[in-house]
Amino acid sequence: VFDLPFNSKVVETELKYYLKKLNYTEQEIDNRLETIIKYFELNGLISQKIEKLNIEKKYLVKILRFLIVNPDFFAIDEIFSILNENDKKKIISYIKENEITFLNVINNLEDTKYGTRIIIMEKFVNIFEGDTLSVLKTDNIIKRLGFALPPVIDLSIELNHYGVLKKVYTKKDNDDLPSGVSKVVRVYIIQKRKIQIGDKMSGRHGN
Repeated sequence: VFDLPFNSKVVETELKYYLKKLNYTEQEIDNRLETIIKYFELNGLISQKIEKLNIEKKYLVKILRFLIVNPDFFAIDEIFSILNENDKKKIISYIKENEITFLNVINNLEDTKYGTRIIIMEKFVNIFEGDTLSVLKTDNIIKRLGFALPPVIDLSIELNHYGVLKKVYTKKDNDDLPSGVSKVVRVYIIQKRKIQIGDKMSGRHGN
């Protein structure tokens, strides 16, 4: 899905466009449209003119007009980053539920949290790949390429470095956890003192 122009003036007509191109029956088109409307809560959007939408909703429509086809493979070039967090989460949830392979080409690592695997390329050459967490932990490579780590990942790496984040306990590792608990993260406080003027209240990324 690239930043291609719209084919229609109204959201509903645009969402139906590629279904008609692929010769779906009217019943199939209506069923798929109803599913997309319900899943992405488009009732207030479906009859609107595309030119009246804000930039986020325009790009949501650009993505959904292809996603409505339920392809086996779905690739997006940058435009995913324009969406708001709520729409991103819904798209990822829909993709997982329908077992669609999703490739997101990005220059901003913040959206890597939605994926399970990362491939880092430099000048079209694959220089590193692996599961999301293991790749993000190789922060020396990432920072050399000029990328900024997502704040949560950057903070967790520092916590590990200074011995603050001691262990993540999971059912998968057969750790002894209370009933109904699948994961426990234990963080140790290094120093306790009264707050003073100039102290950071939100870690290293905010005061």
